[in-house]
Order: sequence, then C-alpha cells, then structure tokens
Amino acid sequence: MPGGHWSFTHTHLMKSAYTLVGISLVNKRVNMIENTPKSGPSATDWKVANLRLTAFLEAPADSKADEWWMATVGVDPEKQENDRRKGINQYSLGIDSGRLFMALQPGRADWLYLAHWDDAIGGQDMIGTESIADALTKFAPIARNWLALDTACTRIAFGSNISQPTADKVAGYKLLAEYLPAVSLDPEKTFDFNYQINRARVSTVIDDLRINRLTKWSVIKFVQARVDISSASPQVFPFGTPSYSVQLELDMNTAEDRTVRLDSGRMGALLDELQGLAFEIAEQGDIP
Repeated sequence: MPGGHWSFTHTHLMKSAYTLVGISLVNKRVNMIENTPKSGPSATDWKVANLRLTAFLEAPADSKADEWWMATVGVDPEKQENDRRKGINQYSLGIDSGRLFMALQPGRADWLYLAHWDDAIGGQDMIGTESIADALTKFAPIARNWLALDTACTRIAFGSNISQPTADKVAGYKLLAEYLPAVSLDPEKTFDFNYQINRARVSTVIDDLRINRLTKWSVIKFVQARVDISSASPQVFPFGTPSYSVQLELDMNTAEDRTVRLDSGRMGALLDELQGLAFEIAEQGDIP
C-alpha cells in the first residue's frame, strides 16, 4: 500500500454532527497524549511516518471512487489513477509536507497519510517526522468522514509506523528494552533483533468482536550510500555517520474470521477504539 500542496484545515471537514463529534474526540486524544505526565517512555517521544485505515468491503466499490473521495475530503485530488479493467483506483492530495492517499481495489479500501512526502523521489521518508498528536489531527477526521458513508465494511484496521531516534545502537536497544518488559535484551551484544507479537483483546464497542493488536519492534540502522552504476556490477559506497532509531509498526485490526458486515452505526466508535489501543502501546509498551 502506500505537485503543489494544499494547506489542510478543518473547514472542508465540517459536514455533519458525526464529523464534529469525531473532531472533538480527536482533540481529546491529542490533549491526553500531550499532557500525560512523563515517567519513562512516552507516546510524545514517538514520531509518525504514516497512518493507515484499511477496510475490507462487502462488495466491490470501484464505481464509488469519485463519490467517496469528494464526500470524504471535499476537494479534488491533485493526482488520480484509474484502472477500470482491474477495478483499481488511487487518489492523492498534498497536506502540508505530507500526502494523503485513497486506494480502492476489489473488496478493499485504504486511506493512507504519509507525514513526509518527497516529490523529487516520489516517495516517503520511513523515519518518523511528525508527532502523533499532529498526525492524528489531520488523519482521524478524514477516516471518520469515510466510515460515516456506510461503506459496508466486514473488517477494518488502523495502522501506523512510528519511530524514535537514538544516539547509537546500544542506546536503541536500551530504549527498546523499556518497551518490552517480557523480553531480555543485552544492548551491547544484541544485533538484528525483530520482535513481533499479537496480543488480542475483545472489543468494548461491538459484542464478541476480537481485535488483533499486532506489533513489530526493532532497532534500525540508516546509512547514506552512493551507488556506482557505471560498471556491469553496481557498487555501493557508504558515507557519513550512520543513524539509529527504534521502530514500531502498529496494526490494530478486527478478526479475520468475522465475515458479516460491521454495524455502520458503531464504526466511528470502533475506529476510536483501534486508535486508542495503538497509542496505548506507544505509551506503555508491549502490554497484555
């Protein structure tokens, strides 16, 4: 999944009481994240690379692509790609230094916010650049707008890639250890560590609905390099000082074994629950 930029404001989103409630809930969550006293790791330390809403649909919806984009965002996309034969549609729009995407394919819809988009390379920086609070303020009302359209979803997921820069590899593993109390890490001797776990819970919004709380934790080393392609065998020449960061991939999703349509009247509350579970982990680490 994954031009000029539109300066995004709430003006285009004030379309219904449902949306106004959504913005109020986002603001409450933003205030909670920013004002929670810090004692050890905190959600305010993380930087967002992207936020994602994925929905599995009861029926193909490629014919609704234009309608859904305009009803959700309220302005024309800057870029649009449509493959009617395959039923694939992608729309995008600049938001400050980032970019918003809507992608539809048969049986699936994705809304993706990239916090930093580089037009020069046509891609994003996977290192987080934006606070959780700022990213949520931009993305959450859009996600709620779309869910309010009664999109006939059988399953939804909220995901994010977030990171915290560290001074070096050892500092990275020391920080990671604070978030993973069930794992024994030796920061000096640990290399190439990846930890993935799904700690499921039961939804408090929809009865008998299991929510998967999938997380992936790691320490990443970034190295700048020059690639020489003048010969038949390209060579890579690293340069500069490497940088390190703790990386957390969050994927909060409703269980795949539930195939009936989710209650359209509870979709906004369900999205709030998924977001809350994601950033509870960002705040408290790998908890049951």
